Amino acid sequence: MAQPHWAQSSRELFTRTRDGWLSDVLGVECWDVSSASQIETPAAPDLTEPLAGPAFFTAKVPARNIHTVKRLTEFGFYLVDTALTLQFESREIIGSVHPSSPDRLIWTVTDAAPEDADSLGQIASRAFTSSRFHLDPGISSEAASAIKSEWARSLAWGRRGIRCRVVRGTNGVEGFLGVVEGRGNQRILTIDLIAVSPDSQGHGVGAALVRDFLVIAHTEGALAQVGTQAANTSAARFYEGLGFALTSATYVMHAHVPTEEPL
Repeated sequence: MAQPHWAQSSRELFTRTRDGWLSDVLGVECWDVSSASQIETPAAPDLTEPLAGPAFFTAKVPARNIHTVKRLTEFGFYLVDTALTLQFESREIIGSVHPSSPDRLIWTVTDAAPEDADSLGQIASRAFTSSRFHLDPGISSEAASAIKSEWARSLAWGRRGIRCRVVRGTNGVEGFLGVVEGRGNQRILTIDLIAVSPDSQGHGVGAALVRDFLVIAHTEGALAQVGTQAANTSAARFYEGLGFALTSATYVMHAHVPTEEPL
């Protein structure tokens, strides 16, 4: 296969790392692209190496690095999302993990079990509309929903992250929250994926999941973080109302090679 035009002059700038999980879900080779200076593994292939067929590329660029954004745009990448990272900065957790009044749905917050995978997958396939995959015109809404569904299933199976919590109510699993771990100067726990069944939204299920997550982070002495999209302003306001504050923004850019119908 001929080299994509945007890779021709990028040998000194960018390298790519295969995303095996996403490749399996989308059925096309998927690659994460980084500036060569950000790669710790010198053996990572660069963008001039041959491609065996159609491919999907993702690049995540700190919002201050406009030169990198411009360069990637020249190579055929386009902006699909601005990812926002928020960190919990309040001194106390606002509210309870339980319904605030008897007239609301009754639930419990527990660990997810492998047998919850189908429920989580169904919730995820219905709940997400503004992820970077849904916003990309090169990816069909069906494929975008399938990505989120498989992502949620992986959390329930314990194949992704370190913990998954669910709200169990009268209608079964009504929402879930997955957690991944990171380290900086201090241990960090991050909400990897959170969703509430459309049938249960508006009753405080999402807030209960986040407060439960904050209790876990506090108990384990970790910083608590969450990511959302600039396109999802209601989510940003939701997290700010629970005590989170914006700490960083990252441009998310995609490229499809060759350009074809949506995946």
